[in-house]
Order: sequence, then C-alpha cells, then structure tokens
Amino acid sequence: MTLDEIKQALEVNTGTLPRLALEQAIERREETIPWLLDTWRQAADAPELLLTKGDDYILHIYAMYLLAQFREPTAYPLLVKFFSTPGELALDLTGDVVTEDLDKILASVCWNDLAPIKQIIQDLSINEFIRNAALRSMLVLVAEGEMKREDLIAYLRYLFTNIPREANEFWGTLICAALGIYPEELLPEIESAFVDDLVDPDMVRPNSVQRQLSKGKDATLRAMKEKYHFIRDTIAEMEWWACFQRELESLPRALPARTQPKQIMILAKIKVGRNAPCPCGSGKKYKKCCSN
Repeated sequence: MTLDEIKQALEVNTGTLPRLALEQAIERREETIPWLLDTWRQAADAPELLLTKGDDYILHIYAMYLLAQFREPTAYPLLVKFFSTPGELALDLTGDVVTEDLDKILASVCWNDLAPIKQIIQDLSINEFIRNAALRSMLVLVAEGEMKREDLIAYLRYLFTNIPREANEFWGTLICAALGIYPEELLPEIESAFVDDLVDPDMVRPNSVQRQLSKGKDATLRAMKEKYHFIRDTIAEMEWWACFQRELESLPRALPARTQPKQIMILAKIKVGRNAPCPCGSGKKYKKCCSN
C-alpha cells in the first residue's frame, strides 16, 4: 500500500477493522508518524472542525492509538491541548475512548512529564471523564515502573487536601486510584471524604476500602500491574470494538470475555445525558453504566 492508500483506509469506519492498513502503518512508522502528528495537530488547533467530517470519520482515533504504540513524545502536547478543551467537545469527538483507553494513551506518550497531566486533573473546566482518565494515567505509570508509588501517594494526598470539597464523581475516581495502589497511607483522607458525603456510593463505598486492605499490599500491586499498561498493540486494543463487527446483531447475548465486542462509540449522533437511563437497557443511569 502507498502512504495515501494507508491514510485513505484509516479515514472512515467501514464496519471492519482495516487490519492491513494498520499493519502497514506500524511497519512504516517513520513514514507515517509525520501525518499522524499532522492529524492531531489539526485536531488540537481546531477540534470543532472534526464535527464537519461526519460520524464515520475515525482517522484521529487510529492516529491516537498508533502514536501511543510508537510512544511518540511529540504527540503529548497535542493530545493535552485537545483534551484540555473546556466542556464536552473533546469527549464528544472521541467517545468511549476516553473512559476505555485515554489513561493508557497519555501514559504512553508523556515520558513521565507529569505537569500537563496534573494540569488536566486539576482544571475543573475540563470534562470530568477526561480528568478521571488523566488521574488513572498515573496508575499506568506506576504499573510500568516509570513513576514511584510513593510519589503518586503524595500527589493523591495533595488532591484530597486541595480540590474543592464538593460531591462529584472525581472523588470516587480519586479513592479508586488510592485503592489501586493500596491505600494504607491515605486512610484518614479517604475516611474524611466519606464522612463529608463527597463520594457517590454507587462508585465506591467504605467497605470497598476494607476489602482492598484485606487483600494485602503485594496482591493489590500485582493486580494493578496486570490491569494498567501502555498501548503496545493498536490492533489488539481495537479489533473487538463493536463498531468493527458487521454481524454484531447476530452475536449471542452472552459471549466469552475474550470475544465480547467492546461497545465503543466514536461520534455520538445522540448525546445521552448523564442522569438519563442508559441506552443499553440495563435500567441504570447512563453515568452509572456505559459512561464509566
């Protein structure tokens, strides 16, 4: 394939994963990186223009995963700029990628430059799901050995002490991050958050803390390292997405975990309110179900 053919194959979602084009892009990474970066430079400079490209446009998503797999540091400021856009636009343009993999993507390209990630986490004008993913990216860095656990403990303590004490979902993410690296040093801060009713009980409860403590530190850290990792294989990360399954409607209801397609939404035609019933039919609110 020529470079133009690779790019054309990656521009629009046709219902199947363009495996050959992705393999070629990976094999010819030095040739593809410049236009992958151009894709994200344009997105970062004018994210609203992505809305004009149609619901099936997906090049920016492929580019994000490929640049993460390549651990391309030049992509980092572009992604930070894009995802620092106030409000809902960045989330609307990337869909469930934010909650599924943005943590791994940011960690893969940041090379332990934490200041921009912290800026996202602490900027209340940025969508909370993006802020949550930025915080989880630090768990990826700890799991990959590029950030010390004690440094993350110190930063979590800073957040517990300094973010506005208003009930929202970020508090649940903050406590879950503490649980992920074993929370023994942060128990007073966690207890205070529960006492002040800052935490959504549907996200995490006090008994979750005790349950995590009972597992022990070594087991907790082993589980964290199994869960959090860099993007190393774009095809493996994306090939089970529901948007690439032409026969999705004929699939059995309950599939084994390894064959169940991910329900990834790229550009939502209809934006579901966080307090509205989840469209998956679970009966839960959207924010308690498929938005997480």
